[in-house]
Parts: sequence; structure tokens; C-alpha cells
Amino acid sequence: MKLYEKYSEGGYHSSIASTFNVDFDAYETIVLSRLRGTGCRNNMLLCDSRMVTASLDGAFRLPRYAGRLYSVSGAQGERAGGVFHPKLLIQLGRQKGRLLIGSANLTASGIAGNLEIVSELRATAEPSGEREILRQAFDYLLRHLDHGDPTVEAQLEFMRRRTPWLSETEPALGAVSLADKTLAAFLASGADETLADRLVGLVHEPIHRLIIISPYWDEQLAALQHLTSAWKPAEVSVLVDKEVTAFPPLPPTLSPMLRLFDRGKAFKSRFIHAKVIIAQGASADHVLFGSANCTLAALGAGGIPGINAEASLYRRLPPGSALTELDLTEVFSSEPLSVADIPKRELPEDELELERLASAHPGAFQILGDQLSWRPSLNYAKVACDLTLQDQRGEEIIVDLVLLQSDGPVRRYRVSALPPDAAPVFARAKRPDEQWSSPAIITYPQDIQIASRERGLRQLEQALTGLEDTSVASLQTLEIFDLLRRLDQADQGGESAAFVPRAHREAKDAGGTYNVLTYEEFLNSRQDAGAQSGKSHHTTLAGSSHFSVRSVLNRLLGGAGEAVLEVEDEDAGVHDLTQNDEAPDEVVPDSGSTSHAGGATAEPTPSLDEIELARRRSRRAERDRLLKAVSQFQMRLKEKQETGSIDTIEMLRVRLMLMIICQAAYSADGKAVKRLPPDKVLAAEDSRNGWTDIVGRLIFALIHGANSPLRQLYFQNINGQVPVDLLECWATCYWCAQACFAAPVSAAQRQHMEKYLRPYIVALYQLTLPSEAELLGETVLDIMDRMSAVYGPAMGVGSVAEAHRASVKAAI
Repeated sequence: MKLYEKYSEGGYHSSIASTFNVDFDAYETIVLSRLRGTGCRNNMLLCDSRMVTASLDGAFRLPRYAGRLYSVSGAQGERAGGVFHPKLLIQLGRQKGRLLIGSANLTASGIAGNLEIVSELRATAEPSGEREILRQAFDYLLRHLDHGDPTVEAQLEFMRRRTPWLSETEPALGAVSLADKTLAAFLASGADETLADRLVGLVHEPIHRLIIISPYWDEQLAALQHLTSAWKPAEVSVLVDKEVTAFPPLPPTLSPMLRLFDRGKAFKSRFIHAKVIIAQGASADHVLFGSANCTLAALGAGGIPGINAEASLYRRLPPGSALTELDLTEVFSSEPLSVADIPKRELPEDELELERLASAHPGAFQILGDQLSWRPSLNYAKVACDLTLQDQRGEEIIVDLVLLQSDGPVRRYRVSALPPDAAPVFARAKRPDEQWSSPAIITYPQDIQIASRERGLRQLEQALTGLEDTSVASLQTLEIFDLLRRLDQADQGGESAAFVPRAHREAKDAGGTYNVLTYEEFLNSRQDAGAQSGKSHHTTLAGSSHFSVRSVLNRLLGGAGEAVLEVEDEDAGVHDLTQNDEAPDEVVPDSGSTSHAGGATAEPTPSLDEIELARRRSRRAERDRLLKAVSQFQMRLKEKQETGSIDTIEMLRVRLMLMIICQAAYSADGKAVKRLPPDKVLAAEDSRNGWTDIVGRLIFALIHGANSPLRQLYFQNINGQVPVDLLECWATCYWCAQACFAAPVSAAQRQHMEKYLRPYIVALYQLTLPSEAELLGETVLDIMDRMSAVYGPAMGVGSVAEAHRASVKAAI
């Protein structure tokens, strides 16, 4: 089996991969690219924490996508001196899952170079032994993940919502029957019994031959002696490569029964990294394979568990079948070697310097918006430290880091003066009078949320394609918005990604990562609103399909939308280019042709009066549709207000509705109406249904009353900053409100707006951004300038900058 080919199977949305050593370049180019290319986009990597540090400190090429497209967690061994050693891949889908378990690390040699052993168990949503083992392996990895990392928790929640069958599965407690009628058991470290004793406990018959394949041994062969003492086999067969194997001296208890077999020409060019134990009985082959070498550190002995974290799979197979399946029958039937044939070699020393690597690890870093969070490791937790940020190449980025919080387990900094296109990727720390630490990966939670969004659902793909084709804000855009809302809520078990219901706030807050507040509570909780920059980078929409809606709205205003990071060439070899499901191009007759199929007579050309009548009817129908949509939107806001279920997606709907109104608005006189585009159907004033009246009603509906929708807005307070999607919504509201007073309307209409709309503009400013720095911040002013450029000319509205500043002064 070519292991790398197994990563290209579709039907899964999430993966957790564990490894001892990691070559980030191999993982990203071989594994991650195939996973994402087949739709598995929510990916987590779990490695020995010291080996992550070694990889980042020069052992391998620096990662390109860690912390952006996948999360990286570091783990420890079970006891002091041990390592985290399991080699697992769990993939989860809506109706199925699978477990790859074996000896292969996520390195180039592990994936495609060494001789490894890997087995695959497949599970469906139907009850089975495979499903119970998958749940057991999943729980095992959960125990080692970094639950202090909010990104990890968000990714796990993503999995749980889309894989309810796994949560309903009880983990296996021992050996279970598989679909092929054989027995299997997941044996992992962390239990009271040693791995060796648990293996012995699964064998209920005499063993006549014990076969061991292990690249590494302990000095006294203590683990091997423990197994032979338990089973008392007549023969112990060990596979060796006499050119590279370092085998310790044989103790007297093993000499009479031990047989050494040279690999010969079997897989000659490949290092044997597989770890296999085969206990042959009369009724079955009892096989254990996975990450555990035949050492005390892995298997334990004498009631003392091993110090490593290990995971292996036990299989009970038909007698004599194991060697056949491994294609090793001939090797173990050959003439045994003499111990004298094995050159004397020293067992390898621990060259990994685990203690040094542990002390060089600075901790966990995360950037959200313009705030850097640092959870220092023990070596850096109790002293003041300097920090430096680095780019993709490991070169220093000159930035200003302002310490915001130094007490508690997390230190927070504001990152400013960041050069354009220089996103920090790594961070280092330095204690006083010491050298800089090794690099640590900086995690961007929102990037991972965006990268994890599931693709491939037909309705979702069609909706997103419709968004990409959008050229103006219209009622069709609103229909796509509503479809995405329904798909998101169905996908999230009834809740959107951006919404935490009011009824669950206390429960969520008790064990969650971020506080869930009303928008008013959020504003009041900020210690120094005046110090806010007015520019934000984080969005509450990252885990939702509506992130694409926001991106489209910004594109319609002349922005570049959002750049989404992606693995290079990730779809290579995934799509079948020989399949063509497109219909043949339709043949369109030449515009000057007068021929018709079947000789039918051409329709008579309508008169100019008929064309004008049809145009008026179309415009009137479009206007009525728009007014109906506005009325339904107001009713929706009222219903949401009554249930206390306003979230940031509803605020995005407010922004979209206002942009739809602006797209339909015009200020031309009656003669010019004939020259207007067909979507310009809302005059500035029209019997209280002009666009100035509609904007006024929407703003009134948004902020009026002690329990207004704005006061019922709930969202997660992540870093004390107003999310950028809300800043953009507020800026759209400000511009529309100011546009009403800048529009060419009659004196009566202006007097009406002064009486009924003007007071609510001041309230709008005060309730949304009660600081001058934010109201006049970069994000707000940029959106308002773009609104003026895109919609102002047709609406007869010039710059509203001075009017906005006047309203800010009045509000403050």
C-alpha cells in the first residue's frame, strides 16, 4: 500500500493526525493538500511538543500554513522522560469515519520512505465494532489535545456538530468483533495496566512462537523478556537487518529460544520502522502493531507502565495468516542467523536533547485582530520577557508591541505599525540575559475557521456560486443570503456559527472560551473605549457561509474582498479531468437572421408605446417587490427582538438591505426616469415610500425602544474590539442616514426628516460606537467613502464626511 494515496479519499470533513516527529513540509505538500483537495478542510495536527520545537528550530523546512489552515498542538509522554509517540489519523464525515493506525510518522521517510505498517478501520453511522474503536481512538487523542487553545475547541465543536453519530457511540472497552468476524482492540497508554499486560490478557491459549519486528530495543531486552516469561513460547523469532540493527547482548533466559532472521533482500532499500508483535497459537495469530517498540518505555513490564504515550491495534487473525499478510513467510522460514553474525553496535544514545528542546519552547501564540495573545511555557511564565515576531522565512518583522495584560496565564499585546503584507507567522521570546527561544507558530483562529468551511454540499456550492456572480446588491442577493442562513442553521444543529442563544449564555460562559454579551454590555465592559483604534481585523462571521456575503458586499463597494489562504496545487490529481458534465454549447442564430425553426412566422415588433408600458409595469413590480421585502424585514426584526435572538448575521442582513435600497435609489426628475436603469425604482420621496423614508424606517426599527434589536444583539467578546463586520454595518447605517439629509428633496420632506429622523441619528451613533476614535476610524470612513463613490451619484448625494463629523461631535 502506498500510504500517501490513502489521504486522497473523499467524504470526510475533519481530521486529527498524531505523530512523534513532524516534517511540516511533508505534511503540507503530501497529506494536507490531499485532505483539503477532497473536502477534508478542518484539520488538526498533534505532535510531541519537543519535536515541534526541533522541527521549527532547523530540523526541517519551516511550515507555510500552520496556524492558518490547520492547528498544531504539542503533547507530552505519559510520564517524565517519555515522549508522545502515537501515529494515528482519524477522519470524520457526516455518515462515516475511518482510523489509520500504524508506525509511520508524518515525515517524508515515514509517509513514503521507510518500511512501515499501517492498518485502516472504516466505520459508518451504523453500530459496529469499528465504530466503537474509532470512538475510543478519538477519545484518546482528545485527552492529549490542548484544550486551553480556543482554536482547538472551535475545531472540535465543528466536528461534533457534523458527526453526531460519533457522540452517540460508546467507546470499545476491550476486544470487539469487526465486519470480517475477527476480533480487534485498541490498546493505548494511560491505563492502569501496562500495554504488555493488556496484550497478554487478550491471549487465552498457549503460544508456541513469538515473532517480533522492532527497530529499537531497551538495553536488557526487558520488554521482550517480560513477554516470553508470560507466554513461554518454544521459539522467539526476531527480524533484524544485520547491516544496521543495534541488538543488545542476549540474557541467558533468552538464548536457548531466540532465533534471529535477516531481512535478506526483502524491501532491501528501506529502513524497517514497523513495530509488530505476533504471538502464534493453535487457534489464532495474536498481532499487535502500531507505535510501540519492544521497549520498556513503550510496553512497560512488571506492573510498571511505560513512560511513552503509545497507541497500537490488537488483531486476532486466523492461525498462520499474519506473516502471509505481511509477505514475510519466506523471511521467517529461512536459515536463522547466529548472534555472532550481528556486528556489535552501541544502542543509540538519546540525541534529541528533550530537556533542552522543552526549555527552548516559548509557549502558544495567537493573533486575533490587532491583539497578540501569549500563553507562556513554564520556562517563561514567571519573568518579564521580550518578544519578536517573524515572517514566513523566519526573518524579524519590526512592529510595536504594547503590553495590555500581564497577569494571569495569558499575556496580551496590541500589535501596531505592522508593515503591509507582512503577517507575523512565528514568535520568539527572550528571558533577561538569555538567548532567544526557538520559534513558535502563531495561530490565527479566524483563518482556521475560514479554511474549515465545508465545501461540496450541492446547495451550498450553488448558493456560493450565485454570490460570486453577483454584480449589484439586489433582492436576489437577499434570497441567497436567506438560503445560506437556512443551510448554516441546518448544518450547525439549528444555530448559526455566529450565534449563541440568550437562553444558553450562562452555560456557555461557564466553560467556554469567550464571554457572550449583549452589544451594550460589551461596550460598557471595555476599560478604555477612547483608546480603541477604530480599525479591526477580526470578524464574527469566519465560521459561517455568510463570510462570503460580507466579502461580496465589500467587493461591490470596490474593495478586494477577502484573500483566503489555500494550499498550492492542492487539487492536483484529485479531479477526474476526463469527465465532462457540461451540456454542448447552444447554437445561437445570427442576430440578423430572419429564419425560424419549422418555418414559424416571426413575432410582430412591439410599438414604442407598448415597450414603454411594459417597462413601467416592470419597474412598478420591482418597486412593489422591494417595498414588500422591506416590510418583511421590519417584521423579522420585530420577531427577533421579541425572542432576544439577534446575532451578527442579522446585522449583516441590515447592511445588505440598506445596500439594496441604495442600489434601487435615484434622484432624477420625471423626464430623466425614462433613461434610468431598470433597477432604479426608488425615488428620493414618494408618498412616504421614497428611499429617504425607507432608510428612516429601518434605522428607527433598529434602535427604537428600551429593547430595540440593537440592544438584543448578542455576540462573543473575543478581544475587546468591535468586530470588523459590525464596524462595516454601522458605517453603512451612518452613510445612509447622512445621505437622507444630503438628498435633493422638497422642503416639506426635509422638515419631516428633521423632526422624525434627526434625533435617531444621534442615538444611532451613541448606541453603536460611543468613541470619537472609532466613529472616525479607518474602517468606518473607508466604507462611507466607498458608499459615496458607488451610490452617491445616482442618489444625488455628494460627500457626507462633514455631516458625519458634525453628528460625531453632537453624539460625543
